[in-house]
Amino acid sequence: MPETLHVRIKPSNQRNLHGAHGHHFLKEKGWYVVDAGLGHALKKERMHEHPESAKVFDVVTEEEARELTESERKKVDPAGTVDAPKFATPAHSSFASERDESSEMAAIRRQMAEMQSQFDGSWKMITEKAKSLEAELAEARAQAAQAAERERKLQADLEAATAPKAETKTESESTAKSKSAAKSESTAKS
Repeated sequence: MPETLHVRIKPSNQRNLHGAHGHHFLKEKGWYVVDAGLGHALKKERMHEHPESAKVFDVVTEEEARELTESERKKVDPAGTVDAPKFATPAHSSFASERDESSEMAAIRRQMAEMQSQFDGSWKMITEKAKSLEAELAEARAQAAQAAERERKLQADLEAATAPKAETKTESESTAKSKSAAKSESTAKS
């Protein structure tokens, strides 16, 4: 049993896009190479939930995919004749493993580049705003540190200013007490 299978939306299917089992498939892209497990699951995929509805995908081996592609090409594009010859074209395959630059793919790439550019611009704006906020935060912290230092100094000055008054008051009280005691003694002697 092969490890991979080739899958495509059936040419008779009217859908151009189908999503199943976490994957999206475009009809115009032709064959996709998938692992066998996914291929077997896609083989059961139907257009509608009804069991009699048409199957969505052709699921075959690589050899069968080549045969189907060749037989379809012959139907659409018969062999050249002397009266209607074919012209040589570069080798081309519709297998998903080979990438072609279709106009749709180019448009998707442009959209992705545009989105990347917008993302880059947004990211640049976000990083600049973050730097600005970091600078504001650093300034606010510096101002807070200065305010804390001023508060500490003012507290020290306040303590220093009130401490001598208390000593002066204590000295005044002790002087007053000594005078009072001296007066009491002199009154007692008289």
